[in-house]
Amino acid sequence: MRTELAKVPGLTLSTPEGAFYQFPRYDLDLPSAEVVAVLRCAYGVAVRPGSEFGARGEAHLRLSYAADAESITEGVRRLAHGLSALR
Repeated sequence: MRTELAKVPGLTLSTPEGAFYQFPRYDLDLPSAEVVAVLRCAYGVAVRPGSEFGARGEAHLRLSYAADAESITEGVRRLAHGLSALR
């Protein structure tokens, strides 16, 4: 998942602190709750807004990679498409 996410323009990856999660920062000037709403409704991507994890989590997304490789690849593709459309 990290390899695919690293290719998504506008995402900055951090070192994972959990076994099945990534917490990348995005470079859009939009609240994380708004980004998540668009990703869910328009692109079918289930992620959590970083703001749920405190003020320092704003402009981040929480991603789980506790899924099969095919689902992760498709999810990253949709995420990239959605973030690109929000630019």
